[in-house]
Amino acid sequence: MVQAPRADKARILVNEAEAACKAGNMTKATQKAKAAMAILKQK
Repeated sequence: MVQAPRADKARILVNEAEAACKAGNMTKATQKAKAAMAILKQK
């Protein structure tokens, strides 16, 4: 199960990734999304 602080950090990264995507910055969006996935995959 994902711990709350990590889930909150991942949620922030996903929101930032979405904002970057909408702004057309695919590189930043990809970096943020990958960082969020890495946090969620941690045990």
